[in-house]
Amino acid sequence: MRRAVIALSAFACFAASPAGKPLQTPISRIAFGSCLGQDLPQPIWKPVLAAKPDIFVFLGDNVYSDTDDEKRLRAAYAKLAAQPGFQQLRKATTILATWDDHDYGTNDSGGDFPAKAMSEQVFLDFFGVPKDSPRRQRDGVYHAETFGPPGKRVQIILLDTRYNRSPLAFVPDPKDPTDGGRYVANTDANATLLGAAQWAWLEEQLHEPAQVRIIGSSIQVVNETSGGEKWSNFPAEKKKLFEL
Repeated sequence: MRRAVIALSAFACFAASPAGKPLQTPISRIAFGSCLGQDLPQPIWKPVLAAKPDIFVFLGDNVYSDTDDEKRLRAAYAKLAAQPGFQQLRKATTILATWDDHDYGTNDSGGDFPAKAMSEQVFLDFFGVPKDSPRRQRDGVYHAETFGPPGKRVQIILLDTRYNRSPLAFVPDPKDPTDGGRYVANTDANATLLGAAQWAWLEEQLHEPAQVRIIGSSIQVVNETSGGEKWSNFPAEKKKLFEL
């Protein structure tokens, strides 16, 4: 099988499988989703469940809490947990997840969000990461999991583009935004999107044996024209990603 690397992003990890362990059978179907309002009806789960995915990947904004208050954050996740479709999904398939701004903190927030450590632990609690897992000690929710037998391995790498991100650079004149957005490239040589530890981890993951690699990002990877959040806001980081 030819090796392939696929990059996925959402516009805006832990493998919790029914058997309690990563799948060893070949993977044939993966579903992805993001931007899920916990206070709204969620009919999307019906077609997702009908597709019978081997794995479902949450790419961020899994709830819209926009808060630094732990009780409000846990309440938002509780509403998601109470959704009948989500309950069926948890029973039916393996779930992987990363986050984006609205479930991490506040709109477009990054490494300066003051409640990020609390938010991380709430996220890990919700997705069932054991209290003694090494993931509890990481600065961020980045995670990777490999599925399938030798020769048919699929590796899913989920990045955290929030916890360690440097401040965004704003357009000089907010009355004349570039391409309809608020942000321009941050050209500071020290600016980062992932942080040093996550970069080192990612490089290690790319040496793991796999025939297919899927890299998930909660912000847009390829886009260079929108003035919103994207990897191009940090051009040195984007260049580094593509050169790995």
